[in-house]
Amino acid sequence: MIEQRFIYSSTRNLLLLTPATLTKIQHEREHADASRASGNEGKARVCARRAAGWAIAEAIPNAPTAAFAALKFAAHNKSLPADIQDAALQLTLRITQNHELPAQADALACADRIIDYCHAAS
Repeated sequence: MIEQRFIYSSTRNLLLLTPATLTKIQHEREHADASRASGNEGKARVCARRAAGWAIAEAIPNAPTAAFAALKFAAHNKSLPADIQDAALQLTLRITQNHELPAQADALACADRIIDYCHAAS
């Protein structure tokens, strides 16, 4: 459950994402998991991007408030760890005309990496 994974930061002993945002992220991740389970990987990716973008928007200083814009901001923010930049970049890749991703990356895993970082950052 996301509550168990994201509610508490062991590094600073405080919440870094508000309970309202955590609830929103949890619901969106549940939608992502359900979409993947039903074979709708496109919708799973959209939900994962939205959840990760919300985490960035709240936790990273000067990040845009829109989820996709926050991901683009994080993908090119040199003050963030390289793995977080890469995860954000993977989530912002556009599909090809054949409806395929140019690179293989697990959108839900990328989102989880970003959410974990945003909750432990600061």
